[in-house]
Amino acid sequence: MKVIDPETDMPLPAGEPGEFAVRPRYPWTAMQGYVEQWEAHALAWRNQFFHTGDFGFVDDKGNYYFLDRMGDRIRRRAENISSFDIETAANLHPQVAESAAVGVPSGYEGDDDIMLVIVPEGEEVPDPVELLTFMLQRLPHNMVPRYVRTVGALPRTPTNKIRKQHLREQGTGAQGTWDRREVGVALRALSHDPNA
Repeated sequence: MKVIDPETDMPLPAGEPGEFAVRPRYPWTAMQGYVEQWEAHALAWRNQFFHTGDFGFVDDKGNYYFLDRMGDRIRRRAENISSFDIETAANLHPQVAESAAVGVPSGYEGDDDIMLVIVPEGEEVPDPVELLTFMLQRLPHNMVPRYVRTVGALPRTPTNKIRKQHLREQGTGAQGTWDRREVGVALRALSHDPNA
């Protein structure tokens, strides 16, 4: 098993996030490919490794840490961000039952803005400014969402996974989406850190 740069397939040093790639030690002990999906097979099995689509890192002791699925990671200011970390911070808020963070087009090539879709805990919907202030105490500035949308339930697959692709496709134009830039809310004004 190794952690590789998903664009070059080159191994990455300890602590640097990338894609997990695995190769079995014994023949016929791993998936042989996708049935009649030749392009998916060629993409997943290359350079004699199976590219898992999982994003994480290995520490200098050889321990592997999962961060996110490759398709769910968010690219913000040339840095890969885990949607899981954003959701974890949001879900700590007492008025948030669950959430999903997705990358949406920022207008710059290869860069995402962050949209957080939340399901309220009860009848009362959290104030977006208060929610972002709460999240700023737990996350670096580049991980705090630009957009917040409130929904009654998150879309799910038959296996109960959140359909993040569906949320990305709906985009920021969906009803109920709040944009902090549109209303003039700057993260520096919300932060208690004068150097932010």
